[in-house]
Amino acid sequence: MHGIREFEVREKLNILIVADIIPCDREGGSGHVAWELSRNLAKRGHHVVVLTCGQPGLLGTQEKEGIEIWRFQNDLFKCRKFFQELNNKYHFDVVNFHHPFSALGVMPFFRKNEIPVVYIFYSPWPEEYLIRSEDLRRGYLKEKIGIKLRKYLEGKVLKKSERLIVLSKFMKERLKNWHSFPEEKISVIPGGVNLERFKPVNQREELRKKLNLLEDKFLLLTVRNLVSRMGLENLILAMSKLVNTYPDIFLVIGGRGYLEKKLKDLVIKLNLEQWISFAGYIPDELLPAYYQSADLFILPTKSLEGFGLITLEALACGTPVLATPVGGTVEILEKFDKSFLFRGTSPEDIAEGIKKFLEQKDEYPNLREKCRKFVEENYSWDKFTDGVEKIFYEVTLLPKVKVSP
Repeated sequence: MHGIREFEVREKLNILIVADIIPCDREGGSGHVAWELSRNLAKRGHHVVVLTCGQPGLLGTQEKEGIEIWRFQNDLFKCRKFFQELNNKYHFDVVNFHHPFSALGVMPFFRKNEIPVVYIFYSPWPEEYLIRSEDLRRGYLKEKIGIKLRKYLEGKVLKKSERLIVLSKFMKERLKNWHSFPEEKISVIPGGVNLERFKPVNQREELRKKLNLLEDKFLLLTVRNLVSRMGLENLILAMSKLVNTYPDIFLVIGGRGYLEKKLKDLVIKLNLEQWISFAGYIPDELLPAYYQSADLFILPTKSLEGFGLITLEALACGTPVLATPVGGTVEILEKFDKSFLFRGTSPEDIAEGIKKFLEQKDEYPNLREKCRKFVEENYSWDKFTDGVEKIFYEVTLLPKVKVSP
């Protein structure tokens, strides 16, 4: 089936989005993708239901922005019960999986050619487990069993899927490293950014006051889960190589995670307390203000950066991004300006890249405007939804209704 032409309209779909997380429940980039897709599909007139894990204390069912939200509270038996109830009521045209865990609650009900499944693949579940397992020093046997189990379960979800969507060419290759899936059924559709929420502001000094950020410093910002693959220890080590030459720089690290104490201890050990602060978890409603306040956003990732959603958010706020040449971020910054990529992931590479930017920052006229324009022209949730919606129509094979052009 080919793309939708201007003189054709489609029937509206009953769509079930199945995701472990959504932003109003718990933070996570993949949750934002699931929710922004749901919002945009609902705006286009489709009937959208979200089935998600939820968190203790949250409503079991809720309607938000015209979307039904059903939370199964990590109980896969309840997930199955909810799915049966919902499908009997709405007879879904397509089911869209976003994570393997929640998908496992729905999968037992799928028979061949019953309801088409489209899976948005963010990163390999077994590889995520491997990285975390090495950080937490789990035993060899436990690690191997955990990897094999997750690969097996994720593979079962993939086998139920008619089509796969990845957000970057990098993640397409990671997918192929772990699983066999027909390449012609894998589509690369870059993610987007909410251009209304993430936008530049003029009164940046006033914003810094409200956030208790230093007004007289050149402010570096990073917002990451405090886990090893994010490379934050390398960024801290890079700061130790810069502060003597550039005493006016200051780094704010936002986020939480199991490496928090280790990272804070490293800052103390290097005597960097006056140049680095930890903001902790930054609530979603404050995130744009932090981007807007920063002079420079740093992404020091060491591995498995699936797309670079946070890169787009910062750029949309007019804040330039320097990043390690890892994962999907490379595909974004090479399109923008490849000189904004560090040479590698080491502390030396990061320090060198920041130093080069600081020495040449006056040579980038209207840089903040260029960052914003780049995102406006290349990335939006509408563009992402266009691509996903097209695939939904292709797998549902609903008849087209001709209208006059």
